[in-house]
Amino acid sequence: MESFVAAAGTMVLVIGVIGALLQLFSAYALQALAEKNELPDFARFLAWIPVLQTYPLIKCGGGDFKKFMLGFAGLMGGFIVLGILAAVVGSGASALIVGLPALAAALGIIYYIGRIMWRTADMRGVSGWVGLLGMLFFPFAYGYIAFHDGWVAPNKAGLALGALLAFGPLVGQYQMVNTMSQQMEEVLQAAETGDLGELESQLVQMTGDENAATQIQQALSGLGIAMELGAELAAVQALDPGDPQQLESMRQTLENVRGQLEARESELDARTSMELYSQLRTQEARLPQASAETPIPQTAAAPPPPVAPPASAAPIGPPATAGAPYDEILGFAVPASPPCPFGTTLHGAAPPDGEKQWCTRTGPDEGMKHGWYTQWNSNGNRALAGEYRDGLRVGVWTRWFPNGVKRVQAEFRDGLQDGILVAWSKQGEKVLEQQFSEGSPANR
Repeated sequence: MESFVAAAGTMVLVIGVIGALLQLFSAYALQALAEKNELPDFARFLAWIPVLQTYPLIKCGGGDFKKFMLGFAGLMGGFIVLGILAAVVGSGASALIVGLPALAAALGIIYYIGRIMWRTADMRGVSGWVGLLGMLFFPFAYGYIAFHDGWVAPNKAGLALGALLAFGPLVGQYQMVNTMSQQMEEVLQAAETGDLGELESQLVQMTGDENAATQIQQALSGLGIAMELGAELAAVQALDPGDPQQLESMRQTLENVRGQLEARESELDARTSMELYSQLRTQEARLPQASAETPIPQTAAAPPPPVAPPASAAPIGPPATAGAPYDEILGFAVPASPPCPFGTTLHGAAPPDGEKQWCTRTGPDEGMKHGWYTQWNSNGNRALAGEYRDGLRVGVWTRWFPNGVKRVQAEFRDGLQDGILVAWSKQGEKVLEQQFSEGSPANR
């Protein structure tokens, strides 16, 4: 791999040297034409300077540089106006508004350059077709036009300046390639061995930018979590829920994955988190569920049923459905700590005594989550809230960033994501809106 990186660096340098030599040759040819066409001395000097070479190039073809600049400025201004107009009109007509003028402008530029090249060749006693070939093979055709009737001495100051502009950047590139070849080899070795810590340190060292280093660290941290949880979910996929031993292993692994995902979700981006939760729900759906209709055995010593909570303690906000409109999701109020429904028991505690609260059924289905689930961050702000029904997620579930800003809000039906998912950045800006159907993204 080290030899491959070194060969790639050598190729880059070879291409750079060839490009620099062609630039110098073209500049020398342009200077020769400027001198043979008796242009002023400053025009011959400008032939060696990139961009400013436009002046002697146009003058050697008998063009008017002032008109060229006015036309160029008008063309750029026109495109700015067309861009603004396309943004106002909308994407439907933007291709037509910008595309046709752009095509016309491109054809006009090709015609103008071809005319200049034709006249440049014609003025030096060469066929105009050779000038047109210069549009494709500029250094060679242009060099023939310039030197077919004799060479001239290059401008010493211009040659020195041209060489500096052509080869100066190659020095920095050469040093960079020499330094990065070894670093890239170490990065590739770290990537091949799966050592994310080493990969992170090598990439951070290569960037030398604090902001970029922070972004790399965050991205690699999230990548490590995603790889770890993804591997556990893949292992669960291979287990058979019909085997009692494998079923118990599945339950423990999925519970562990859910706990880790909920605890470390702030380190993941919204899309990765969504995908992991989708995989987790798919595996959880393979677990056999106890029937909610199993009758509760009655005994003489059975305690009286608990009293249902008053209507005023019902969850706040309208019931969510898979077809809920976008505004209903955004406006859905989530109770901070709602009461448990009839026939369930409250577990956990709210801050400062705990970080989770949830309800589970009593009786034969004891332990099955049924009712509201709420989780808080260490700073006391809510991290996750939603409703379980017979052990499956239903309705609208909401996640927040540690700073209290809403992060993700999504609809569920029978444990699967079904409806609209909306994600926001830490600044509250919407970054994703996606329709789901039975746990999978759907085209809207």
